[in-house]
Amino acid sequence: MTASYPLTNGLPIPNDFPIENYEKISSLVRSKIDLTSDTNRSQYSFFSASWKGFLYRFLACTEHDEKYRQSVLPVGKKYSPYERYVVEQELFDFLVNGLSAIECLCCALCAIGAIEVTQTRQATDNSFLIDREEYIKKITPRTTALNFEKKFPNAPITTSLKNLFEKSSETENAVKYEDWKKIRNYLAHRFQPGRMVPISSTGVSNHDVPESWNLNSLTNEDLENLPNIEFTDTTTASRREWLTKIIRNILSESYIFVNSSPVTSESLAMPLPLEQLSEPLTDGVEG
Repeated sequence: MTASYPLTNGLPIPNDFPIENYEKISSLVRSKIDLTSDTNRSQYSFFSASWKGFLYRFLACTEHDEKYRQSVLPVGKKYSPYERYVVEQELFDFLVNGLSAIECLCCALCAIGAIEVTQTRQATDNSFLIDREEYIKKITPRTTALNFEKKFPNAPITTSLKNLFEKSSETENAVKYEDWKKIRNYLAHRFQPGRMVPISSTGVSNHDVPESWNLNSLTNEDLENLPNIEFTDTTTASRREWLTKIIRNILSESYIFVNSSPVTSESLAMPLPLEQLSEPLTDGVEG
């Protein structure tokens, strides 16, 4: 890692993370902000905290992916109670952090939308409200997509957000996102599912079929249709590959979006180091 990446320098960034766009977007957003304005300072503070949260949650997801693959047993091997606990906990942490990365990213995009609206002198516009707790609680990937559709209907990032998060979307990525979200919500708020242990026709364990989390037995299958999650060495890897692909696309189009609009400063600002990103801005912070 080089000093040209101040936000991510020294962190365990995986090779497939779009580090350059992550850094560039932060710099561009900061270059738009006149920090003498209380509104601008609030918007930038919210953006920077969400931007940092997005990175941290993605890194945690990546680490739990690795730890899961280290703890999962080959198909057919019998787990001890503790081994089962470890692998299921790593899978849970992977799923929670992975979805949280998407949600924090959308919060950051919501802040970018608020900054863009402010910069185009639409101060009375009610889109992208982030100045009160009641508004912040309502920010979701879906509401972010709807706000971008309302204010920036022709931006490529808007189409991507709609295809991924809008309720009516039936794209393959939208289905995968909805499944991930439903599974996370059930695991985080409702239950710890049991395992399905495949049994052969002779009544003994089938060592050729992996065990799985039995989610459908605990939900209304006709309504939720949640897929059972198999415990194999590709369970988290395939999902992280999908997550990274989604993130790379969103960041690529976010950079185009931010870079295509006017900025308030004449030169590109350097982003603040991560340790300052989520701290309240003071008069002593350089622009």
